[in-house]
Amino acid sequence: MVLDGTDAVAEEHGYTSLIVSGKRRGQTEEHALGRLLELRVDGIVAVTERLSRAALVEAARSTPLVTLTRTPRIPRVDTVVSDNREGAKLVVDHLVALGHTGIAMIADGREHAGAERIEGYQAAMNRHRLARQVRVVDAPLTERGGHDATRELLADNGPVTAIFAGNDLCAFGVLDALAELGVRVPPDMSVAGYDNTPGAAFRAISLTTIEQFATEIGAEAMRAVLARIRRRDRPARHVMVPPASSSAPRPRRREARQPRRSRGLGRSRRAGRPARREGLRAALGEPLAQAGSRSMMLLISGSAGPVAGRLPWPGPPASGR
Repeated sequence: MVLDGTDAVAEEHGYTSLIVSGKRRGQTEEHALGRLLELRVDGIVAVTERLSRAALVEAARSTPLVTLTRTPRIPRVDTVVSDNREGAKLVVDHLVALGHTGIAMIADGREHAGAERIEGYQAAMNRHRLARQVRVVDAPLTERGGHDATRELLADNGPVTAIFAGNDLCAFGVLDALAELGVRVPPDMSVAGYDNTPGAAFRAISLTTIEQFATEIGAEAMRAVLARIRRRDRPARHVMVPPASSSAPRPRRREARQPRRSRGLGRSRRAGRPARREGLRAALGEPLAQAGSRSMMLLISGSAGPVAGRLPWPGPPASGR
């Protein structure tokens, strides 16, 4: 998980990590960012999609700042992101290789990551000459969102034989709905998720999913903050970490403009273990005066899938392959 990576690098360099939540609301995010600046923290890693460009520019003038979502290119603001378009293409390629043509997607287009995965899905479907089969159901990427979207998909008796859920949490809801409807997975329907959360590897689920290397993303973000502490005026760097099968070798990170490389897709093999939660944690609204002079703050808001995974409901007996 992202926090594993940020914690490890921060601890290695003598920093304490703290967290505040923006609660996915622009005004709350700006208030949280303002409080961090008042505390004069050494650096900020922001998982945010609603902060304005003006707010980011102002924050970067006084504190090293790295974002984990695509934001407008801003001087002295580094970004570290996963290649969501490529990950979605890997899923479609995998399902097409299994013989599927009726591949539907459940996604939340309001989030940057969701919009990029939709774009990747559509591009891959077009490349396989399946443009007429494209179908996207907009839904919250939660168990309930996946459950309800699946029932909507299957209610019209359309030619859907595979469902690509925008994240693993949503995929668990998909599996629940299919079990209720008596649809067998994988004989009748294939299911794929995204994020490779710990629960995806449980034998009862064994979900086909995409590994984002979230720990590497978190570590790279913290390294970027430390590099900017050492040299505040260095040019902004924009790093893209390619997704891959969970069984593939760990990829080398790359600059966002470098050519993309496709990797294989596999079933999740990660052990079902909880993510580390070391160091001090502070929620928005609680006293933060303890931050001290060597502290890294993480502003968490927006898509939280790769940041802090929670073990979901164990799901039905099997998933798509």
